[in-house]
Amino acid sequence: DRLVYHFKDHGWQLYLVAYVCALVALGRLVALRFPGRDREAWIDTAILTVAAAAVIGMVIIGPLLEGSDEPALAKGVSVAYAVFDLILLSGLARVLVGNGRINTSIALLAAAFVATLAADLMFSYLAVQGIEGIVPAALDALYLVAFILMAAAANAPGATAPEAGGPPDPTSRPVRTTALALGALTLPVLLAVHAATVGEGERRLLAAALLTILIVLLILWRVRLLLGVVQRQAQQLSSLARTDALTGLPNRGTLDYQLERAQQAADEEGSPLTIAMLDLDHFKPYNDTFGHQAGDSALVDCATAWGSALRDHDGGVPPFLARYGGEEFAILLTGMTLPDAERLLEDVRRATPQGLTVSIGLAERRPGESGFETMSRADRALYRAKDLGRDRVVADRPRDVSAAAG
Repeated sequence: DRLVYHFKDHGWQLYLVAYVCALVALGRLVALRFPGRDREAWIDTAILTVAAAAVIGMVIIGPLLEGSDEPALAKGVSVAYAVFDLILLSGLARVLVGNGRINTSIALLAAAFVATLAADLMFSYLAVQGIEGIVPAALDALYLVAFILMAAAANAPGATAPEAGGPPDPTSRPVRTTALALGALTLPVLLAVHAATVGEGERRLLAAALLTILIVLLILWRVRLLLGVVQRQAQQLSSLARTDALTGLPNRGTLDYQLERAQQAADEEGSPLTIAMLDLDHFKPYNDTFGHQAGDSALVDCATAWGSALRDHDGGVPPFLARYGGEEFAILLTGMTLPDAERLLEDVRRATPQGLTVSIGLAERRPGESGFETMSRADRALYRAKDLGRDRVVADRPRDVSAAAG
């Protein structure tokens, strides 16, 4: 029969070599997708691997070594299959718990390994049961499906693209945390099943296993609550890092990031991008006269009034108002030409509260120009607005450049 023939004909050697090749390829995939160290991901992988080892050891390896009448060589090869499956499963777990999304290639590869593991488990079950009949056609079909899925995974886009970002946040992947919970529960569940099937003599073991399951569930619940607190605190810190503490507007770092995104969108869509720089007039004397607390209140009121004026703008991408530093602000007007931006910024200038005035310079991005170069031209236009008497909107136009050259 085919099962015995498999060992007698030494075909198992080719299967073991195939395992080695798969493990080498999987190791290379992990190295390419996840360069550097990620202790958290490896710890998660170890948890899932130990859980899988408990299942494979109790269901496959233990019965193979104890109860099977197969020859020693057949037992050894079957155990080797189980061990290689465990290592393969560990590598797959490392890929799945890594940072970033699971793309099409990784999903296909995971499906291929699942099909392989299912076929190997079926084969090992036949060996454990001592079945010496014809191997079911479903077994060959599973291996064939696995090979097809592997080929599809190798040809799918994004197979080896490194994932961006640092260590993954376990609170952001519900599937991952669920898998880790199942890994923590695997061993006590196996002990409970074993105790329940053995008989009345193992009631104490059953009770201990059930209590262990309860304790693990409570610990997982508590850890989940702690992770929720940590995640909320991280979000608050991240928000503080992106936001100006006084006005609540995006800060300089967020402005730089948003500027790069706006430039990229303008390049891709061929749309205009206008940048405005705003500076409150005579703000230092205002602070000296009324005090810094009044100055802070004025900055907050200006940010609120300008934001309201910008929200009245209809159509297109909403203007992006940020605090540049001190009494200076910036506005990104994505999809807006210079004339339209001038009209909107006149509304912003008139909305300035508390008897204050603001000088505004703006520039429209030129082809091939970086967003920061456009911002620099808007800043120069702002200084011209100051020189012309303040409380006005001045645009940087080509004729301004020629006049300056003359």
